[in-house]
Amino acid sequence: MSAWRRIGIDMIPRYRELIEQSESIGMLWVDLWALFVDAHRDPVDEMTIQGVYEFARWTCEASGNDELTTSTCCHFYEHLPTVSLVRSKIPQYMSRQEILGLSEIFKYHLSENEYHELMKELLTVRQ
Repeated sequence: MSAWRRIGIDMIPRYRELIEQSESIGMLWVDLWALFVDAHRDPVDEMTIQGVYEFARWTCEASGNDELTTSTCCHFYEHLPTVSLVRSKIPQYMSRQEILGLSEIFKYHLSENEYHELMKELLTVRQ
């Protein structure tokens, strides 16, 4: 079993079957995104939200794998500011340093004005 599958199962155990059956890390992120967004709805599923954020951190910071990092940025981090329910909760799960480190990634689906509003919103909350 690949390292990303083992780590994913450790961090998001309730989705073990999904992780084991995913064709690739990219396909896993597509499936996880829908579950992640749903986890923000009432009743909020903190375990899933926290697990997905932890898995995303691992793929970008500890995996040492450029393919995993790229896939996570393209299929997860780029989309965080596009769903208001998720966007409003980003400061609860990410540090100021993480937000600043991902600021260029957050730009991808936003206009320049939307991007500046996002950063103002996220960093004002974090002060």
